[in-house]
Amino acid sequence: MFSPETREAARIVEKLHAYVQEHPTEDKDQKRQLLQQRKKELLLHHRQELKATEQTVIRHLNRIDWTQIDPVLVFAEPSRYDVWVYLRMIASSAPYTGRPGRMLRLFCVDMVSRAPLGVVELGSDLQSLKLRDDWIGWDKREKYELGGLQRVANVSTCVPIQPFGILCGGKFMSDALVTDDKTSVASKWRAKYGDPLALLTITSLYGKSSMYNRLPTLEYLGTTMGLGTAQLTQDDYVALKRYALQIGRTGRTKNRTFLTTSRNDLLDVICSELHVPRERISTKTPKGVYVASLCANPRAVLMGQEAPIPINRTQQDAQTYYRERWYQMRLAKPEIRAQLDAFEPDSYRVDAQIELCDERR
Repeated sequence: MFSPETREAARIVEKLHAYVQEHPTEDKDQKRQLLQQRKKELLLHHRQELKATEQTVIRHLNRIDWTQIDPVLVFAEPSRYDVWVYLRMIASSAPYTGRPGRMLRLFCVDMVSRAPLGVVELGSDLQSLKLRDDWIGWDKREKYELGGLQRVANVSTCVPIQPFGILCGGKFMSDALVTDDKTSVASKWRAKYGDPLALLTITSLYGKSSMYNRLPTLEYLGTTMGLGTAQLTQDDYVALKRYALQIGRTGRTKNRTFLTTSRNDLLDVICSELHVPRERISTKTPKGVYVASLCANPRAVLMGQEAPIPINRTQQDAQTYYRERWYQMRLAKPEIRAQLDAFEPDSYRVDAQIELCDERR
């Protein structure tokens, strides 16, 4: 006798399979529409929690003089996770439901106004990513038994708010991760988890990304066909979580926010329990793959052969590069100045973003 949760999970799996048969591969327009639907669902679902943080965020944004910013990456304290989650859910087009495993969260902060300019999250990398594995050249023993995979982190979130984005803020944020001074993610990773951090991976939503292009610290490896999750509605996500909880297969705890369990992990659990191949219920979605080396000898470190050799790059180096290469050039353009003048912080209110999701569909 199957439980109601099991029957509901099986129904959702069949619905997802029917969708995949009709849409085996997502194109950009289709993916954008799905992401806007999922974003609206999440904003409506968490509206009350988000509204509790809204005024704090709007007050921060009103303090920023976009012609005089001084960006820097700082680690997010758990007491500020509510602001981090708010900006992640409001500023990004991709739905956010938390992440499992190792995790570091950062703000990009304007040191002049002390207001947040964006959010970054990195954590445990994917078990399987062929382009990365081919670039490293490791074998299963080096990857798993010698702990190589614990020395790689995936940048799952790198989201500048607007108009920092039109000032190439995303380039600053991704580039500023590639440092090895005492304030770096590499130092924090070692202090928190005990492993050196030799490599970052970044997967972009729509293949090769303009945000990551032309950065000397990032190397583009190509495009991989990932398995999409945007076809999973918020109601179905909640129902599948209920089923996973019933069978004791979630194993995830809250990171002091109201979000738990990534959609990817949840679908893997459901497919494993119901003996359904993951490819049966997920559309293929092209994603660009980038890597960034945090030491001079990443391959040798990842294969357990050598200790990291420093690259001797500081966040101050990243700030100087950003100002000289991107920020000053963008500020000099009249059309960019016009967009800065037109920015309304109130557009980052929850209800305004819910309305915007409908307009963009």
